[in-house]
Parts: sequence; C-alpha cells; structure tokens
Amino acid sequence: MFKARAVLVASLAAAVTLTAVGVSPAQQPAPTRRVFNVSMTSWKFVPEIIQFNEGDTVVINLSNDDTLPRNHDITSAFFNHVDVKTVAPMRTGKTDEGRPFFRLGRGEKATMEFVARGRGTTAFLCSVFDHATRGMTGAFNVTAPGTMIHN
Repeated sequence: MFKARAVLVASLAAAVTLTAVGVSPAQQPAPTRRVFNVSMTSWKFVPEIIQFNEGDTVVINLSNDDTLPRNHDITSAFFNHVDVKTVAPMRTGKTDEGRPFFRLGRGEKATMEFVARGRGTTAFLCSVFDHATRGMTGAFNVTAPGTMIHN
C-alpha cells in the first residue's frame, strides 16, 4: 500500500509541475523543415510572401531567373536575428542600413537555411539600385509554433 501511495504522490507531483509550467510534452509541436523556391526577376520575387512557424528550419532555394544580365539579392532586417547558412557561392554583405544581403547574378542558384526566430511580419527586398522601388519586395510572415501553414 505504501509503495502504491508513493507512486501516486510522485505522479501527482509530476502532473502539478507540468501544469505549473503550462506545457506538457504532448503540447510541444515538432519543428518543421519548410522549403521555398524563390525566383528573382525584374522587379519581383515569386513567391513574395513566405510564411513559416517560429522554430521551423527554413530552406530558401534562390534563383536569379532574370532574362537580362541583372544581379538581384534578398535582404531583410529579419536576417539580423537568425544564423543564415548558405550553400553554393553567392555574394554576401551588408546594406548601408546594416541588413545582410545575399546576391546572385543572372542564371545563378543558391540555397540559404536558417531556424526561424521571433514572430510577426518582416519585409524583404532587393537592395540592388532601384529594384525595391520598382516593386521587388516581399515579406516573411512568422507565426506561432504549431500553426497550420500550407506552402
């Protein structure tokens, strides 16, 4: 009887601890790997809205599909808060405002990967000359972990 009572007390203590923290193991959504193919052309990104959950591993396959010999890049203040890893050579740097950029020449392709941090909507744009003012802009929309998202 004493052993059964001790197991019951231990089980209740564990349940109270998990309730006090407000999270149980079953409530923790598993991070998801989200892959986006982003085409850059004169004066647009396709897609221009990229949505994922906080905590997701995000893979962006960039492609400069412009028919003219133009460089394009993607830059965002969002990149200041995540550790971006790149695959394949691409030119990187910082804009005058301090945002990291990732630039490709015509016909080039590269991949960038990061784990999403923070929630909300953050703009991205092409920082080459007047491309953003011509409409080459978009947004990252980061939602709460476990939110249903369809790519």
